[in-house]
Amino acid sequence: MSQADIEIDEVGYDNWDGSTELWTVFLRVPVSVFVSIEDIRDEIAGIISKNLELVTGKDNGYWVSAEISPMRAPPPGRRLSDGMIRERTRAAILDEMCARETVWHGALDEIAFLSRIFDLISLPSHDSRFQNAEQDIWQHCINNFDWPQDGVYSGPRFRLYAAEQDIILKFICEVLHPIGTNHYGHFTLCGMLFDRIEESGAGSGSWRASATRCVCAPSVSTT
Repeated sequence: MSQADIEIDEVGYDNWDGSTELWTVFLRVPVSVFVSIEDIRDEIAGIISKNLELVTGKDNGYWVSAEISPMRAPPPGRRLSDGMIRERTRAAILDEMCARETVWHGALDEIAFLSRIFDLISLPSHDSRFQNAEQDIWQHCINNFDWPQDGVYSGPRFRLYAAEQDIILKFICEVLHPIGTNHYGHFTLCGMLFDRIEESGAGSGSWRASATRCVCAPSVSTT
């Protein structure tokens, strides 16, 4: 599935019993892969659907399914993407996450989340009482709650608006990863992230492989 092109679409809406949004994750794989998994295709889609259900929750107003189909050839004259997330696209993603007041670290605390991307002990402290980023993040984000959530986007230590490609890619994938999920709008956020990257033409390459692993990975308890 790491070779798949991914689309996440809202395909319907059911007003019954409190209303439910119907979403489908379309995984378009190379024809050779599609043929080779013919006997187990439905089983694979079912496993992915169950993992997606772990992300969204059964009773959060979402009904999610996965569908595997052959990859579509690009229209004549269209260049294949290099998979890079450009400056304009990352700005659109981070701006929207900020506007949504997204809890980017999900069920993890800020240190547990950021440690998956950065070496916090080697980064400097912005509080003279502490020796490194891990210590002052604990003080201001976990102990006192006096630093804003959106500081991670433009702060001088993490600089997500201007970070290297692998850093912004890791950040987005960790936001999508089921291990950190704890909010009802997570699947809508997934759709937004994929939409922004699709619109930019960056929806392939290393981005797709990494995002597939993140979204379809089994959820792991954080307690």
